Amino acid sequence: MVDENYVYVYLVDMPPQTHEIVTPCADGYTVYINAALDDKHRIEAYKHALRHIENGDFDIDNIATVQEIEAKAHGIKIEINKKRKRLIAALKRKERQARFLQSQGYDLFLSAENQYLEPR
Repeated sequence: MVDENYVYVYLVDMPPQTHEIVTPCADGYTVYINAALDDKHRIEAYKHALRHIENGDFDIDNIATVQEIEAKAHGIKIEINKKRKRLIAALKRKERQARFLQSQGYDLFLSAENQYLEPR
């Protein structure tokens, strides 16, 4: 169950084919709902967004394209090519490495600043 205190909802102008957009944010999720929708469709769009959050579609271990997320949410089987699977596996390894370094007190941002912003 999603704690809706950490779901921030905004009505925004969007293309007619887009009902909602969900993005993770620092302390939860932001849901943008198409302002042109009537109340019934706004509620449906919000519920659809909550299902994606509840399914963990935005977790690093579930990296996917929008098409893959939608296919999973609607029970449609799609094929992911081998190159994409290797890329996803590499991203997951890097994320685990970054989490480990951070757990050991290593400041990744400070390191990047020192490496790329310091004059040589």
